[in-house]
Amino acid sequence: MPRDSKADVHHAADKPRTSRQWFRLVPFVVALAFFGYGPFMKLTGETRVRKVCAALNPGMSVADVAKFADAHGMYPPGEYSDGYFIGEKATANYFNCHLEFKDGVLQTWKYFDFVKKKQI
Repeated sequence: MPRDSKADVHHAADKPRTSRQWFRLVPFVVALAFFGYGPFMKLTGETRVRKVCAALNPGMSVADVAKFADAHGMYPPGEYSDGYFIGEKATANYFNCHLEFKDGVLQTWKYFDFVKKKQI
């Protein structure tokens, strides 16, 4: 009597993985995390930084903005030739907010794209 070939077939997926098989995946997972982190952060950074910029309130002092920036993963306000900026730490200042202060009080902010070198 012929045997049902489908019933007797065993696939590798039917057996649990051994610790050695899992260990072989570690370099691939580490490489994926290492090489995927930067592109993912840059891909999603504009949205994150725009939200942080939008949460800034006119009337905040430079010290208040510094505390706020630190709490939201941004560098403290830095003064440059064309104004103050707070930049995202996760992307090493790739995404920024341009801040305008008058007498140490925040007046306005704008999202600043350093790649395009313009305020948006």
